Amino acid sequence: MRIAGKEFSHIGTWGPVEISDSFVVRPNKLISGNGNGEAKLYVGGKQDESLRDFFGEEKFLIRSFLSKDHLVLFMNEMKFHYLKDSRNYRAQNDLPNLWKSRIDVIKSEKIEELWFDATEQESGGLKRCYIKGGGYFELLRELPLPDLAIVMIEKYQNAVGDCVFKFNLVVRSKAKELLSSSKNPEFETRDEHEDRIVIQIDSDKSMTKTERAQLIRSRVGQGNYRKFLIASCGAICPISLVDDERLLIASHIKPWRFSSNKERLDPFNGFLLTPTYDLLFDQGLITFELDCRLKISPQLDDKVAHKFGLIDGAKFSLLPLAGDVQKKRRMYLEYHQSEVFLA
Repeated sequence: MRIAGKEFSHIGTWGPVEISDSFVVRPNKLISGNGNGEAKLYVGGKQDESLRDFFGEEKFLIRSFLSKDHLVLFMNEMKFHYLKDSRNYRAQNDLPNLWKSRIDVIKSEKIEELWFDATEQESGGLKRCYIKGGGYFELLRELPLPDLAIVMIEKYQNAVGDCVFKFNLVVRSKAKELLSSSKNPEFETRDEHEDRIVIQIDSDKSMTKTERAQLIRSRVGQGNYRKFLIASCGAICPISLVDDERLLIASHIKPWRFSSNKERLDPFNGFLLTPTYDLLFDQGLITFELDCRLKISPQLDDKVAHKFGLIDGAKFSLLPLAGDVQKKRRMYLEYHQSEVFLA
């Protein structure tokens, strides 16, 4: 591949890297989000050997670029979300104008490769690796809407050993078509995504073996997470009223794959549900209002909902949501309503 007039060979691809609500610029943020957006991108575990092989030793500085043509393609595929997305954004009414102005600015660029330097941020502490850059790096925050896009980072090297990194914004719904790396032939499924996180956790030597094991077991609702959840919820599914612990799934309200390590072990980030309702909840086909009333996604067929005995608006009073002690669980549920539920 020719980059800046020189021949480069493809070395590897890193990703997918999530574009979260915390990263995007303020107008793109969801009303349910917090803060003004942070200008650094979380790319993985700081002690991850594969991350170090790809990006370099701590405090690395990498020469990077975005492709003008790819950004135009990305914005055209994001157009529907800018104009008609049903989620509530801070600049909801202005999003159509923002889409036009942003794509016009990209098209007006005179060069194909939009270069910037990116460096590892010390603010990541002992566990988290963040990247921050100047100039065109800001397009990674300005163009995508949260959770609807990912970043794939490609590494190239020339004959004398110089490396450059290409940052690609990819719309989730088009990811399978656009990810061209042989190491990423398809966009990750939920299980593949979680498997990758498990590998990162298992190789993170900044945690003890016990801490790593607890986090990994929490993925499938086992270990201390399950014990604490049973203690805080009572061993019963509030929908089916099944109270046999062997048949109850320790579900995460904010999905495990999107949670921080602390949230993965937080018993308030969970419900105890029988397998069918656990699956419906995890897939965003049902959620609950804060007053314990069921909300059914329009993407769940009415006939199927009827077979499961689900009625929109039905109240399940045993859901542990009432009172000050359940404040954190209500906050997680608000995340589920806005980010997981298929409205």
